Amino acid sequence: MNIKIQTLWNLLPLVLIAVVNIVSVPIFYRFLGEADYALWFYITTLAGLAGIMDLGLGVAVGRFIGMALGRSDHEAVRSYWATGHWIALPLMVLMSAAFFAACAQFGSAWFKLDAESSRTFYLCLGPSAVGLFAAFYGQFWLILLQMHHDYRFLAVVRSGFTISQLLLSISIAVLTGSLVLLLWVSTSVMALQTATMVWHARRTYGLDFDWKAARWSRAIEMKDYALKTFANLLAGAVFGSLDRLMLGRLAPSAAFLHFSICNNLGQRLLQASLAVMAPIFSNTSRAVGANCKATVSSAYEESFQFVIAWFCLAFCLTAIWGEAFVRIWLGHDAGAAIAPLLVPVIGASCFAAIANVSSSQLAATGRQGIATAFTVAAGAGSAIGVVAGWKLGGLPGSAWGYFLGRIVMLGQDVYLGRVFGAKAWLAKGTWLQFSAQLALSAFFYLLALSVGSETGVRLCLGMLHAAVAALFIAAYQFKPHLLPHWLRLQRPVVPSTG
Repeated sequence: MNIKIQTLWNLLPLVLIAVVNIVSVPIFYRFLGEADYALWFYITTLAGLAGIMDLGLGVAVGRFIGMALGRSDHEAVRSYWATGHWIALPLMVLMSAAFFAACAQFGSAWFKLDAESSRTFYLCLGPSAVGLFAAFYGQFWLILLQMHHDYRFLAVVRSGFTISQLLLSISIAVLTGSLVLLLWVSTSVMALQTATMVWHARRTYGLDFDWKAARWSRAIEMKDYALKTFANLLAGAVFGSLDRLMLGRLAPSAAFLHFSICNNLGQRLLQASLAVMAPIFSNTSRAVGANCKATVSSAYEESFQFVIAWFCLAFCLTAIWGEAFVRIWLGHDAGAAIAPLLVPVIGASCFAAIANVSSSQLAATGRQGIATAFTVAAGAGSAIGVVAGWKLGGLPGSAWGYFLGRIVMLGQDVYLGRVFGAKAWLAKGTWLQFSAQLALSAFFYLLALSVGSETGVRLCLGMLHAAVAALFIAAYQFKPHLLPHWLRLQRPVVPSTG
């Protein structure tokens, strides 16, 4: 199973999340109410600060397991897993408790909540803390299965539980309007998903809770890598949420909600980029273990070319058809307030999503320090941009400040390309795809101008634009012989890593 097929399986649950999320946002907006829905985004923002919950051990264990699998050393796999698991488990419990205590002490004051919202906020902290533990403990088992390239099973399980979770959440919102109950049910579904992955790992790979296989020497071996990963996660948790923390401090709840809805769409793009991060991380880790250097460069080149076309399409569709989409999606008033934010926020998310490919490769090759530096620079730049933009131009100014701060992530892609000899942004194929998509977008834009401002007609044209462009990209990626000769570029073939 090559990287593209692994990515497609990994992408399936993320696409389902994105589709159901688009449907669910106006439902939550209506039945939870503006105040509670904004409160949910406040809690989500604080939860983003807890991205350090496993202190980098999940990624570290995954990397060393991948290297052991590359050497076909299954005894080392068992030892690395047991060691990491029994160190991480109590840490996750402690971090969940720390999240609850910190949010209870400072959360409502930071966001300037009124008495009723503060009460709801405190009631939501219990399921949020338990949900964080379930999410990160589940992620630990998820990484284990990804390193074994078990993407098909993961796609089926995650898709099923994702749909179940969202449908139950929507039902609770419609029937009760209770954010607290919604969070408890979501947490329960997440725990069941984790239990399913544990059962599969025990049955298929014989990896479970065997503490006897843990070795202090393995902990020492993973220590330096885990510390680097922890630093990267800490930077991502703090600086990845800093822009929204500052906006939540400055802006009223309605403005924060509008920005958060746009950012939520952007997060769906970032989630989609995670679909390629896992395959490239597992394949690169195996290549490092097998000392197969050719795979490292070709895996990055193939993954970069695979994702950049789709994110270029996402940006073009947003720029031309975004306003018509949000007016139909959220109604005229909310759509009009959100439309000016779409292009900068989605553009910033596209930059970050493309950079996730290089972030994954840097992690797999032990260069987390470089990734950390770019994460800090992008996060600090975005936070400064949000504050300066708010003072200069209100909410639209904050959105453009956020965009400008994220451009720095392009430097990470350029750096990795130079280190491993991959062309990435400088490849001929990259700019040919850009040119083709821009020409197609210009055609549909001129067509849209000719049909007037009718929202429904423009949305139909947007769907046609998306379908035509997607067919072109799919042909380029999987059936290049169907394209004109000048677009049939030679793409890297990734050697097998087992």
